[in-house]
Amino acid sequence: MWRVPEPPAPASAEPSEADDGSAAALPASEAERIATGELRASAGDVVTLAVDDDDVSAFDDDGTYRLITMPASPRADREFASLLRGADETMAVITVAAGSEFEGTTVGDVPGSVVAVEPTDGSVEPIPARGRPLTADETVYVIARPEVLREIERRATERRSADGTGTAD
Repeated sequence: MWRVPEPPAPASAEPSEADDGSAAALPASEAERIATGELRASAGDVVTLAVDDDDVSAFDDDGTYRLITMPASPRADREFASLLRGADETMAVITVAAGSEFEGTTVGDVPGSVVAVEPTDGSVEPIPARGRPLTADETVYVIARPEVLREIERRATERRSADGTGTAD
């Protein structure tokens, strides 16, 4: 949490492009970091924070504060997920069933982009080679359009019939 002074009344009703609303946009002499905490809830411009007992006294009942949220550490997976939400493609986690069409084939035979394979021993292989064989009970992480993912799921779970087509009953 940052304590921020009351801003002077703006000369115009239009916000300036330089003011992005962050504490970083304020001169260092005007903003003061007073505590760190955990965001518990928010409603409009009101937030509930969990802070250490030692930091509670730093807050004034009538003070103006600015909350800045940031991850505890950089997380490439969160950035990737946020980019993926804006794309037409999505990700699915598919297990290769014994006797399915994908058992014994390679990563390159799977439509879409295989971004990882998790063998039965639990060690994840990121960006596997296209020639890497797939075996039963392995987990495959695939990025593709939803209709392609549905087809991959069907082919990975249905058992092949004796002639190699359709499903075995």
